Amino acid sequence: MSRRTFLLRRVAFAAVALLAVLTATFAVIELTANPAVARVAAEASRQAAAENANATEQTRQVREAVQAYREANGLDRPLPVRYVDWMVSVVTLDWGVSRDPARLDVRSVRTLVGDGLATTAVWVTPAVVGSLVGSTLFGLATASRTTSGRERSVAGLSYLLYGLPNFWLALIALPVVLAAAVPTAWLAASGVGVGTVSASLALGLSLLAVQARYVRTETNERLRRAFVKTVRAKGGGRRAVGRHVLRHGAVTLASLFVADVLGVLVVEVFVLETALGLDGFGALGVRAIRRQDLPIVLGVTFVLAAVGVTANLLADVVYGTLDPRATVDDD
Repeated sequence: MSRRTFLLRRVAFAAVALLAVLTATFAVIELTANPAVARVAAEASRQAAAENANATEQTRQVREAVQAYREANGLDRPLPVRYVDWMVSVVTLDWGVSRDPARLDVRSVRTLVGDGLATTAVWVTPAVVGSLVGSTLFGLATASRTTSGRERSVAGLSYLLYGLPNFWLALIALPVVLAAAVPTAWLAASGVGVGTVSASLALGLSLLAVQARYVRTETNERLRRAFVKTVRAKGGGRRAVGRHVLRHGAVTLASLFVADVLGVLVVEVFVLETALGLDGFGALGVRAIRRQDLPIVLGVTFVLAAVGVTANLLADVVYGTLDPRATVDDD
């Protein structure tokens, strides 16, 4: 089949996968007890008790409060109707408003998710870009270094950085380093807190540790090939060799980087923001799951699934662009 047909099939598969993820999330949230209903009932009961209402009146007020909450959030409709409405709303980005009764300001889910993404991007973007550049340079610089002691040191450092829990780095180790190395006035002037910087550094170090080993391995494997000898025979230096090696290894590295970054981000964004108290996308998702705030959960899930699907589609496009010899003639 042609590349166009291959990509169309990938898009169709991605759409089905996205639908399956959203359906599973909807089922988990809607088919379990909703703590928000319990909070509404408890608040109505306290208010009725404060008014010295008898037991019958308290029961009536609690029942009416719960019913009003269910009607306001569409929970009184049949489950299939809610499922269809939510799927249409999620795909069209019409995610409604939060169901959390504790939220004082009624804001749209799209606004909440957008604000969370903006906050998360502040510390995730430098970590991803820095790890990509740093791992490439570090991997190239340490490639072909066959000295056993140096090789063991590089491997040990990579395993250490990758093995250390990121929340421990962000909560304990990095704040101490930042306090000693960076003047407090600089952080205050930049408007970026210690927690944000620690989270970015912890994520960046974790990604760099793995990606640098990828670059080193791919570089060492290609340094023994004939094209490298040709480049050196023509007078090419380390930079020229590095460019050619990266060009030949770009397909494999791109696939590894995409898979690794997605895998780490899906976990670390939630863990680090919850541990450090950062009010970003991950923390928003954790709070929504705890409170079974379905509109926010579906919005967060849609963003995660959409990012994963898009990244994998881009990886397929990049694969074909970087390696024109790649074909998809086989079914």
